[in-house]
Amino acid sequence: MKKIIATALTLGLVAGSFAACTGGTTPTTTEGSKDTEGTTESKETTEASQLTDAEQDNILNVMSFTKEVPDMVKAYFKAHPDVAEKYEIKDTVVATDGGGYQTALDAALAAGGADAPDIYCAEDAFVAKYSKGDGSQFAAPYASLGIDVDKEVADAQIAKYTVDLGTRDSDGALVALAYQATGCALIYRRDLAKDIFGTDDPAAIEKEVGPGMDKFFEAAEKCKAKGVAMISGTGDLWNMVKANTEVKAGWVVDDTLNIDPMREQFLDYAKTLIEKGYCNDTSSWTEAWYADMAGTGAKPVFCFLGPAWLINYTMADNCGSWKETGEKDADGNPIKELDTSIGTYGKWAVCASPLGFYWGGSYVLANKDTDKATLVGDIIRYITLDTTENGLQYAWANGKLNDKGTKDTVASAVVMSKSDGKVAFLADQNMFDVFGPAGDYATGKLATPYDEDINRLWNDQVTAYAHGEKDRDAAIADFKTAVAEQVGVNVG
Repeated sequence: MKKIIATALTLGLVAGSFAACTGGTTPTTTEGSKDTEGTTESKETTEASQLTDAEQDNILNVMSFTKEVPDMVKAYFKAHPDVAEKYEIKDTVVATDGGGYQTALDAALAAGGADAPDIYCAEDAFVAKYSKGDGSQFAAPYASLGIDVDKEVADAQIAKYTVDLGTRDSDGALVALAYQATGCALIYRRDLAKDIFGTDDPAAIEKEVGPGMDKFFEAAEKCKAKGVAMISGTGDLWNMVKANTEVKAGWVVDDTLNIDPMREQFLDYAKTLIEKGYCNDTSSWTEAWYADMAGTGAKPVFCFLGPAWLINYTMADNCGSWKETGEKDADGNPIKELDTSIGTYGKWAVCASPLGFYWGGSYVLANKDTDKATLVGDIIRYITLDTTENGLQYAWANGKLNDKGTKDTVASAVVMSKSDGKVAFLADQNMFDVFGPAGDYATGKLATPYDEDINRLWNDQVTAYAHGEKDRDAAIADFKTAVAEQVGVNVG
C-alpha cells in the first residue's frame, strides 16, 4: 500500500469552518496522518523530494484551507483500493487568515509543475476569483474531466445558485461545485416562540416572521414586547440581505462599484436593530454571539439566520455545557462531552427565512494542467455528484462520514430526499424538509471577485452609521473612498 504524504498541514479551523476559517500561521508538517488502511506513519517534509520521477507521477496533489476535502479524497481512496495502490496523496492545507491560503494557492498554480495542485478548493467568500475572475484561467472545465455536466448536475438536483457560482463567465464552463448545500433558514427557539407567538410550529412561525422584511420587523417588535431580542447582532441580518433574490446586481458592474438598493437599505435595517433594541449588538464569532446561542446573553435571542453548518459546527457546540468524562485521550488531555440537559440544546426549530439566501460553502476545482484528469474527475464526482449510497453525499447526509454522526445538508437534493434529516438539536425535526428547498430561493449570480474585501469595507461603514458615529451620506461616501483606495475598483 502506498503512503499518503501529508505536507504543509496547518489548520485555522474555527466554528463555522465552511464559511469562516481563520488561522494565518505558517504551513507546517504534521505527523500521524493515516493511510487508507488506518495505520499511522511519521511524515517528513523532505519525503516527497526523495521519490523517484516515476513515483512523482503517481502523486495526487490536493490543496485546501481545511482538512475537509483532503479527508474526502482519502475516503475515496479507501473506497477504491485499486486507486490507493497506484497513487499517493500529498495534501497541503493552509489557513485563510490574512489571505494566506490564496497567496499560497496563487503561487502554486502559477508555478505549475509536479508540485501544482491537481485538486484545490475555494470557499464562498473568494470562490468567484477562481471560478470567474483572474484565477479561473487555471481551472479545468468539469466536462474535460469526463463529467457529463448537464446530465449529472440535473440528475443529482444540484442547487442552481452553486452552479451559477461555479460557472466561468468567459466560456460558460462549469469549473467548480460545492459539496454542501448552504441555503439558509430561520433557526428559532421553540420555547420563546410559544411565549411570543403562542406556537412553536414551523409552518406558523414562518408566517409570523415573513416573507419579507416588513414581517421580520413586525416579529421583532413582538419579541421586544416580551423582553426578547429578535436576533443577536446586525451581522446576522447582513448575511440574508447581501445575497437574496431581491438584490438585482453585484458589487461590481462593468468594472464600476454598484450599491444595489437592497444592500443600501441595510444601513437603515442595521440602525433600526440598534436603536429599537431588536438585537444584542453582538459581532459574529465572538463570545457574546455564542452566549446568545446558549441563552446566557444580555437578552434571550429568538433566532439566528443561517445554513445547516451553522447548527452543526457552531450552535450545537455552544448550546449545551461541556463536562469532563473522567477519561483522557492519547495525548493525556481530558475528554469532554456536551451535556445537552443544560442550555438551549434541543430547544430549536427551523422554518423558511424571510428572504431566501445562502451563506458559505466550499467548492472543489481541478487544475487544467493535471495529468490525472480521469481520476480527478471521478473524485470530484464522488464528492459532489454521486447520489448512490456508496457516494460521499449519502454518507454525509446520513451521519456516516465521521464519528460524531453529524448529518449535513449536501449538494444533491436527490440525496437529501432519500435521507433521514432528523436531528436532536431541532427536537428531531427533519431539517432537510426546510434546508433542502432553501437553495431554490438563493442566487449565485451576484458574486464578483471583489466581494470579500468590499463586504468588509461596507460593514465597517454600516456599523459606524448604525451607532450614530456618522450620518448616512458620510457613511456611503467613506465607503466609496475606501473601495477606490483599497480594492482599486472604479466608484463612478
